[in-house]
Amino acid sequence: MNRNSTVDSAVTLLGSFFVDGGSGICVIIDWQHTARFREFDGYQILMPEEYGYGPLPAGLATSIMLPATGDIPVYAEYDDVTVTRIVVALDQWVAVGQQASPMLTPQDDSQGAHHHRRDLLGHVTATAGALLVTEIDSIILSHEYDDDSGNQIIVPSEGDNDFAFHAGIRIDLGDSNKTSEYPVYGIYESNRLVRLIVEIA
Repeated sequence: MNRNSTVDSAVTLLGSFFVDGGSGICVIIDWQHTARFREFDGYQILMPEEYGYGPLPAGLATSIMLPATGDIPVYAEYDDVTVTRIVVALDQWVAVGQQASPMLTPQDDSQGAHHHRRDLLGHVTATAGALLVTEIDSIILSHEYDDDSGNQIIVPSEGDNDFAFHAGIRIDLGDSNKTSEYPVYGIYESNRLVRLIVEIA
């Protein structure tokens, strides 16, 4: 696979997560540490030293901006049945209640005005074999409402004036990935963050 591309023939929409008011903080974090996460310094989320190996780069947090309240879709690229890349597509956001596109749109670098800069922001681990992608205010809800039925975590409505919303996406990577640290890249159009990419393989 061409690692300079954000599109592959085997791409699946995993789900989306809700961003209230159009701005927030996207968190990509080791599922094992969702309940322990409290703060971050810069982009990188570090957990205290464990088992004598030093601080664990358990996740990444970065500010995000949308034109309005909406959902951000998350896609996975596969090689056969193995996840090779996760893409958080801010540039394909949808209004609440709308369905995200099942396809990941190719990024056009044919013109200089559309050039995309790729910056390494940090790393994430999957010590329990899974990752969570969500907005920072929905971390605990995602942990509480995950029911192991799929990637999408939904918080159900509780009243006439409330609505069910997409809290986050749990992504299972399998037991073979528990000791790896995965790089997370930001894709920028000018100075605007348009995508986050986790390189798995």
